Amino acid sequence: MIAQSLFNLLTAYLMNRFPVMFIWLLCTVHAHASDVLILSNAQVNGISLSDNYITILEDTTAAFSITEVIAADSAQQFKQASYNFNIHPASVYWIKFTVKNEGDVFTQYVIENYYAHAKEFSVFYQEHGKLFQQKTGEYVTYKNRNFSHKNLVLDLPAPQAGNERTFYLKVYSGLYVNFNFVINNQHSFTHYSTTEYFFLGIYYGIILLLILYNIILFFTIRARLYILYIFYLLSGMLISINEDKLGYQYLWPEQPELNPLLSFHVAPVLLVFCFIVYASNFLELYKRIKSLFFLVWASFAFYIAVFILNFYFPLLLAIRILTPLPFLMVFISTIIIYSKGYKSARFFILGAGLILTSIILIQLRALAIIMGSIFTVYIFNYSLIIESIILSIALSDRISIIRKEKEAAQASVLKELKEKEQLQIEVNKQLKEKQEMQQRINQELEIKVTERTRELSSRSEELEIANVKLQSLIEQTNRMNIKLDLDNWELKKNVRHELVQRITGQEVSIDIFKTVFKDDITCLRFLDELKWSNGFVCTKCQYTKYKEVEHTYVRKCSRCSHPESVTANTFLHGIKFSITHALYLIYLIHTRKGDVKLEHISEIAGISIVSASKFRAKVMEKTLLLEKKQKIVTWEEIILN
Repeated sequence: MIAQSLFNLLTAYLMNRFPVMFIWLLCTVHAHASDVLILSNAQVNGISLSDNYITILEDTTAAFSITEVIAADSAQQFKQASYNFNIHPASVYWIKFTVKNEGDVFTQYVIENYYAHAKEFSVFYQEHGKLFQQKTGEYVTYKNRNFSHKNLVLDLPAPQAGNERTFYLKVYSGLYVNFNFVINNQHSFTHYSTTEYFFLGIYYGIILLLILYNIILFFTIRARLYILYIFYLLSGMLISINEDKLGYQYLWPEQPELNPLLSFHVAPVLLVFCFIVYASNFLELYKRIKSLFFLVWASFAFYIAVFILNFYFPLLLAIRILTPLPFLMVFISTIIIYSKGYKSARFFILGAGLILTSIILIQLRALAIIMGSIFTVYIFNYSLIIESIILSIALSDRISIIRKEKEAAQASVLKELKEKEQLQIEVNKQLKEKQEMQQRINQELEIKVTERTRELSSRSEELEIANVKLQSLIEQTNRMNIKLDLDNWELKKNVRHELVQRITGQEVSIDIFKTVFKDDITCLRFLDELKWSNGFVCTKCQYTKYKEVEHTYVRKCSRCSHPESVTANTFLHGIKFSITHALYLIYLIHTRKGDVKLEHISEIAGISIVSASKFRAKVMEKTLLLEKKQKIVTWEEIILN
């Protein structure tokens, strides 16, 4: 479409500015459109079917038969060749040309189509009133072709010597394609094909040798860059065997459906991906300039997005235009990285620039903007070989720079080690002097220690005698202290007993009460002595031996392990306020015969009037119950029962 637009613009410009010249050009082109192609024995190289030999008929419906085409030719519907490519890829193009044989009848000729991706390439001609056809194309397997050649080749039967013959070519591609057809005699074609295959063999041999060389380097040096470079070379080789159709000819000759899959879907994406991965690692993009790293991968992501959308919308032109974008971003990134002082990128600039140029030329040829030639057809092969050599040099240069940096670092380390060694010698010398000085000091100290030992030995004997006397005094003192402790304990016990008896005999205030029962721990200890004064008896199995639970006033039966707290089965069981206050209130209610105001009980215990009333009633009920059994009731008995 771009080429057609340019052509239309150029036509309009010439008609407006140079009408006389434009009419002259049309007449000239028309005059050459019907030129007859001369075949002679003197011709050695191939003859290109240029526009002065051909006329074109576009079949937009793709439904014309050869009979209808011949009728159209009779009706002069064939037009002069004003363009050399299929402007509308969906159309079928019929190309007419006439040859005249001025050689002998023994020379055989072939016609070759350099664009091997054409879906159909057929030649029609008439002889003795009969119509003959030969057909080939991308989807025609090699066993059904006239020639086992990578390009589309058909026989071109020459007429009798001195006679002319008209041929009709049917070309359908589905993609933009140049009308790049060449007529060769068999001898010239054989020589040219042999030479072409020979140089292609050299090309693939160099690629395989580079791959083998890098495999050896990878297993020797263990550098990841080598394996990434191998994958890049493999992806480039995949592009090549699809472009020149050697893969179809030798690797999958019976699977023509693989051609478009590999050529337009797998190989280009794989090449772009492998190149970006290799370039990112070689240039250390993520480490050096993260923004460039993300920009390069963003260009690849955009390319992939358009590539996927092409399955749903016709975006082939956009893909052709965008294919060089990731390579361009890598090329720009390489220049920036080199300008930042990364010397290893100097050779990579050449390699990236070369492959970028080849990709651009390939896309221009695929869009039929430039004609196919031995240069443009094999530009990728040339570029890949030269780039491979340049990148190998770049990789070696990078390793050389790294090695030099390591050597410089090692030299610096060795220098530091020598300085440390010299310093260690000086330190050892100082240590030796210190050791000699220490030895002298130790000898002097030994003499002094020996003298001091003698003095201490004489004094130790005196101290031993004094220690014996002191030990005797200590033992006497200890015996006296033990006796004093026992007397003190008995005295405290008697004092507390007297205080309890004093409390029992008369009413005292809560402050005086708390001098005996200071806190809940004291009350629990009192309750423990009171409850088990006659010994422990298990309430479950009546066993008398027990174990005390540490830090609690709980005794556990040694037989059945039944635990029993000190408040269990006493008046204080389940009390919700302080045990000290509970003991005092029992004592007060018992002493006053129940004449204690509820407000006073509530204030002391910190409980409600209703709870105070229930507590007083419970104490009085317990007192009356005990008085029925005995005349005198103590407040301790109220607690226990």
